[in-house]
Amino acid sequence: TLPPTITPTQGPSELVRATVSLPRHAALDLDTQAISAPLSAIADLKPDLSQYWKKAPTGADFVFFAENPTVPDWQFLYPVHNTRFSIPKTPIFTRPSYEDCVRMFGGLGYLIPPENTALPINGYAFESGEVGYYCIVTDTGNLGAFKLTPPGEPDGMRYVIIEYVIWDKKLP
Repeated sequence: TLPPTITPTQGPSELVRATVSLPRHAALDLDTQAISAPLSAIADLKPDLSQYWKKAPTGADFVFFAENPTVPDWQFLYPVHNTRFSIPKTPIFTRPSYEDCVRMFGGLGYLIPPENTALPINGYAFESGEVGYYCIVTDTGNLGAFKLTPPGEPDGMRYVIIEYVIWDKKLP
């Protein structure tokens, strides 16, 4: 007779699994994969555009933003509309996992916000060789995970490649 097979435990179902290229100064809605027009074009064209990421359209989860386009080596993902990130303290994980994300938001990760207002995605983050998945709670409250990849040289990226999954489940 054959030994009994062990059925792996099922996690929550996936709402979305996608890979998108998000241009600098645009917002992304993870649930619909919608990418906004460049926010700088709708920022009222005032001299101080330093916080135009706040103009992200309703439903957006974050904005890929360079605070000073003349110094493009410091770029950020700003969470908007109550979206939150959790960044692993150690070690990073190389596959998206609902259970890992629950643990990350439960104390094993750095929370953005409040521990920071944005996730820096400068060249050092990619060159350190520790690129893995980050966790997210979307504007609708669903838990997910995402990974960032530069399209070439990470400093001054015109866009960032985002591979992600959003589960049909909220934080417990």
